[in-house]
Amino acid sequence: MIVMCEIDDSSCHCAGIGVVQALILRIIDENPEHGYSLMQKAKDLTKGAYSPESGTIYTILRRLEKKGLLTSIWERTDSHPAKRIYSISDRGKAMLEQVVRMMKKNRKIIDAIITYIDSKNSDTVKNE
Repeated sequence: MIVMCEIDDSSCHCAGIGVVQALILRIIDENPEHGYSLMQKAKDLTKGAYSPESGTIYTILRRLEKKGLLTSIWERTDSHPAKRIYSISDRGKAMLEQVVRMMKKNRKIIDAIITYIDSKNSDTVKNE
């Protein structure tokens, strides 16, 4: 069974945190960021496999902030438009740790299933 959450608490938001959200939390955990830089870093870190649209990133950021996993402040400079800078909250750090544990468990389960399926596919090819 794929592990969804180990926290027995109605306030847990694990079910709403997926791979992309975990990536965003992890990037922001390293350094507070604004939306555009998050899009670039997500693309770079995944070697182009995930290239988020701005609407997607900003929707995710607002949802994570609403859940209390991120905080934001407006950064204003004279030479550039104001940017909203996101930081991970203590709750966000705890959630990130929980989600990473779940993802690792799920990866083991998925790897075992893929290995089994691949071995059955190899048997089928050998028998043909």
